[in-house]
Amino acid sequence: MKTLLSPTITMTFFLVIIVLIVPERSATGLDLFGGDLAGEYRVTGNNPNGSKYVGYAVVSKKSKEVDYDFVFVLTAGGRRLKGTGTLNDGIISVGYATERDYNLASQNRMPWSKAVSRRTVYQVKNFGKTLMGVWGKGKANEFLNRAK
Repeated sequence: MKTLLSPTITMTFFLVIIVLIVPERSATGLDLFGGDLAGEYRVTGNNPNGSKYVGYAVVSKKSKEVDYDFVFVLTAGGRRLKGTGTLNDGIISVGYATERDYNLASQNRMPWSKAVSRRTVYQVKNFGKTLMGVWGKGKANEFLNRAK
């Protein structure tokens, strides 16, 4: 039986197929997600003091021109916070402020550094269906699960 391809070409072809099939991962091993996070989420979390809270969040694209900038509106524990974040390699950091301070900062009437009352870093999991967040200097956590 005669082989049409050399072992080197066959191995190269095999490696190319594996690279195309294996899901992309970053250098840290996290799933890379560059998709759309826009939607409604159920929120559960733990405050830095250990108390629990529940609520909901609405995530929308900040602009039509940029696919990875998002606005978060989080309502939980009797508070309503609004923030923005940029998705990068499956991680999004959101600076939250009260709605009043967010609006003032958006109008350049207050510096963002003063407006932001809380920064949460989320890891995108399950292809955007779950956001796992940490805030409060690592003493608090938060989970956003896509409602539908």
